[in-house]
Amino acid sequence: MHVFYTPDIQKTNELPEEEAQHCTRVLRLSIGDEITLTDGKGSFYKAEITAATNKRCLVAIKETIFQKPLWPCHL
Repeated sequence: MHVFYTPDIQKTNELPEEEAQHCTRVLRLSIGDEITLTDGKGSFYKAEITAATNKRCLVAIKETIFQKPLWPCHL
């Protein structure tokens, strides 16, 4: 499954433009496909694409998964 970085997914259910272009034009994902999103803070979201154009991709979040960060690291 593909993972996309979306820092403010809780405010908007839309991928950033660069991620949307990669999703729809490069990977050729379309409506109904499932993807995983991350906010970079330990939260992962399983989502389904609900609308897709070349520069916009809207998703519906199906599940939220929080993973405890693995740090602190000892060097």
